[in-house]
Amino acid sequence: MAKQEFFVREYLKDSIGKQAVIPAGYSEHSPEVTASRWAGTAPCCR
Repeated sequence: MAKQEFFVREYLKDSIGKQAVIPAGYSEHSPEVTASRWAGTAPCCR
C-alpha cells in the first residue's frame, strides 16, 4: 500500500492529520506540514 493510501486510511479513523502522517511512514520532524499538504489534496479530507 502506498504511503498516500495509508495516510488516508489513518486520517479517516480520527480526522487528525498529524497523527495519521507518522504511521504512514512520513517524517516525524514536521508532521503538521505533511498532514496539511496531504489533507488538502486527498479527496476524502477536504
